[in-house]
Amino acid sequence: MKQNKDEKNVNNEQLEGYNPKVYRQMSIVLVLLTILNIVAVFSAFNRIGYGLWHAEDALSCIAQIDHEVLAVNDRVLEVVIHNSDDAMVNANIDDIRQSFKHISESAERFRGIDLSHIDSNLQADFDSVMTYVKTYQSALDDSLEAFEESDRDGSAVEGIYNDTVRAAKEAATVHTQEIFETQDKATYDFFVRCAQQFLFVILFLILTLVIGLIAIQGVKKKERNVALLLLDRKNKASAARQKAIDIAYVNILTGLKNRYALENELQERLPKEDITIAMFNFNSFSAINEQYGRQFGDEYISTIAKTLQEKYSAIAEIYCTQFDEFCFIFKDLSTRKAEETVYKIMDTMSRNTSVMSVMVQNTVSACIYHYNSDEKKDVNKVFKLLDKGISNAKKNSKQVGKSAVVTVEN
Repeated sequence: MKQNKDEKNVNNEQLEGYNPKVYRQMSIVLVLLTILNIVAVFSAFNRIGYGLWHAEDALSCIAQIDHEVLAVNDRVLEVVIHNSDDAMVNANIDDIRQSFKHISESAERFRGIDLSHIDSNLQADFDSVMTYVKTYQSALDDSLEAFEESDRDGSAVEGIYNDTVRAAKEAATVHTQEIFETQDKATYDFFVRCAQQFLFVILFLILTLVIGLIAIQGVKKKERNVALLLLDRKNKASAARQKAIDIAYVNILTGLKNRYALENELQERLPKEDITIAMFNFNSFSAINEQYGRQFGDEYISTIAKTLQEKYSAIAEIYCTQFDEFCFIFKDLSTRKAEETVYKIMDTMSRNTSVMSVMVQNTVSACIYHYNSDEKKDVNKVFKLLDKGISNAKKNSKQVGKSAVVTVEN
């Protein structure tokens, strides 16, 4: 009844925060603002979208031409310096011709780009620079035949270079550098203009956003209370669910995970992991309860659990599977080390312990099981083996009159 009443209250609050007329008006306003935003964005892109791409493409072409001119310069010098090496001279001459081919291709691509909206003088400046590059190419074409002659003389090659090539090379290099810098500056200026236009669009978008926020602020305040109420309910439900899970999987007396938690853990790990499991059980715990009372027994188990946590929680997951029974799943211990640890745990549990100013001691039965994932056993079979191991350990302990441990065999 109470839940139905609360749900009715929530529905009433939601209805109070909902005004169809206001929502219709807000929808119309937001639709108009959205249309204006779309028009503004498309307008900006139509004017500068392709311009940005053209500017980048033009700069890329000039950068390629500048790069190839510098490469030609380096290869020409290689020819002049190493003119006696026929193989090197011929290879460099082939590379020079290939570079001029790349220059011609980049120039053709540059001339096909519309740069009027970036800088109307760029095409004319570029054509002027390409005149120097063509002159450089012509000078090299006239000189390469002499460079390729097999009986060439080093001083003759150098003389041809100084008389015919050097001046054209320097002029082409300087002017390609200049046009690159000019194009770079023009591209930068165009980017600045684009950024300013985009800034205007962004400011317009922000303005429309502020208007939209103001329009919905009143409704938002009403809906916020409903959202907080629903969130509070959800948090309380989650907390209650988590508390129920904790109660179901934790031993209240010791604070350790219980048998149900162990079953879940094993169910997840058995198919894919090799696990070393050890189980410990007090031999005559009922006698302690009969002699000192159940409250004393509770305190004794709680004390033992605390000691086990302090000493062994770093190397094992510890579970309290029954009132007087503990189970350990060891973390990354070798078989020998795990078996040594079992004896240490058994010694810890069976030594004299002070409880309520009384010293009490009890022997312990233990079993250890080295499970291999290839065995493909389910949780029930594993527990049966462990229970059988504890039973055998108790028989051995009863025979020798002290704590005993056995290894579980499949």
